[in-house]
Amino acid sequence: HPLEAFLSGNFNHNISLLIGANRDEFLLRAIYEGTHAPISLDDYLNRVLPIATYNNTQIQALYNPNNFDGNYTKAFVAFVSQGYFICNARRMAGYMTGQSVYLYTYEHTLEYFIFST
Repeated sequence: HPLEAFLSGNFNHNISLLIGANRDEFLLRAIYEGTHAPISLDDYLNRVLPIATYNNTQIQALYNPNNFDGNYTKAFVAFVSQGYFICNARRMAGYMTGQSVYLYTYEHTLEYFIFST
């Protein structure tokens, strides 16, 4: 498993690494694959966010819809994208000591016209 290789140091150290994620990485999955995404602001605040954050109020404050122009869908996509993709890319880059590592976040702004606020 790749994570085990990174943690154990059992990988080729003689190459450079390019790793990263898209800012809204989870968006396409939410659209096309179907998820347990929130269906309303109330659902996001009272079901999704408390469960996903294990009731951590500091994390909940970061992903409050008020920080995303009042749009709970933007907040949800940011929460999942950062939690599953961006943070993990940063973590894996941190495991790669002693070699060149290039970490990126693609920040293209997507249109949220398909989502309600």
